[in-house]
Amino acid sequence: MKTPPERPAPKVQAGSLRAALSIALFLFLLALVSYLSLNFVLALVDKLS
Repeated sequence: MKTPPERPAPKVQAGSLRAALSIALFLFLLALVSYLSLNFVLALVDKLS
């Protein structure tokens, strides 16, 4: 009787891990885009000034 409740747990862990990985990837891409846009804006300011 104890084994059936334990079986869904790895699936939940895998789902949460996948969600955490997707969130981490999203945050990484967001940071990368913001960094590149900041560099672009700074380059424009340097060219204009």
